[in-house]
Amino acid sequence: SDILKGERWAKEIGENLSTHDLGIICLTPENVTSPWINFEAGALSRQMESSRVIPLLLGMNPSDLEGPLSQFQSAVIDKEDFQKLIISINDMLSTESISESILRETFDSFWPKIENELHEIASQRIDGSKLNIENVTSVFGGYGLPEPTIGNHVHFASGFESHTIYSVATEIAKKRLWIWGRKNRKLFDKEHRQFFVDLKKRCESGFDLRVLFLNPESDPAILSKAHKDEDFLQQLNEGIDQARQVIFDAGLGISKHAKCYDGLRNTGIIIVDDAILYSPVQYDKDGCVLPLTKAAFSIVGSESPQGADLEASFRSCWDLSKPL
Repeated sequence: SDILKGERWAKEIGENLSTHDLGIICLTPENVTSPWINFEAGALSRQMESSRVIPLLLGMNPSDLEGPLSQFQSAVIDKEDFQKLIISINDMLSTESISESILRETFDSFWPKIENELHEIASQRIDGSKLNIENVTSVFGGYGLPEPTIGNHVHFASGFESHTIYSVATEIAKKRLWIWGRKNRKLFDKEHRQFFVDLKKRCESGFDLRVLFLNPESDPAILSKAHKDEDFLQQLNEGIDQARQVIFDAGLGISKHAKCYDGLRNTGIIIVDDAILYSPVQYDKDGCVLPLTKAAFSIVGSESPQGADLEASFRSCWDLSKPL
């Protein structure tokens, strides 16, 4: 409001920025691709050549940054990195700084409140967001899947629950990855172990991993219809044991990230941020569930009516399921 009508606001802001020593760019998966965010990052960089510009990331990793934003040394909002950022700012204050011991003690006392507020922020829906729908679509095409048919839905002719799906999902998920499967063996295979390397830090910043397994203690009649393999129950138990080990090795609590449901699912669902991948379950002539590994699937946004229904189905099953 202090800039006169007709003046170039970017020039006015730039001149003000030039008198400061530090610029912090707050980034989330929703705003990181905004043209103005990148424009402002460039303006900060030009005006503060001898000073610091720090992207502060919520629900993202430094490797997610592209273009002008990737040239800056970023900070992730977890306890360790956020504390380092505060210490760095304190060091820049010179004679006005406080002792590091007092700073660390104060930070430790306030961190639980900060962490709770971060989780609340990360859980809020941003209306109209199309987070990752275009990304999911374009990346799948690059992995050799059929060309999608684009309309209200994006449709792929095959490939659901394949290793390709899990490779892409674990690579690009920024805020959440929810999977409603049976054995979920592929997710916890060694091919995707890199996803679990820094998962604890990401979860501390608000990332949400949820995996639903078929309960191995379900009614035998249900288990017999869930898969045609005679050793399916053994495979299911081995998949659950593997998941327990992988999640434990990642330093996470199994009950928060994996549960068992009773009954047969009628739709396979994988939720990657705001993109919902789904494939209806099909049955053979004997009433046994057909594999979804090569099944056709569609992608719909969680903000759409159908996407909201699919997400609600997952949430309902999750709430009714037993901890793994």
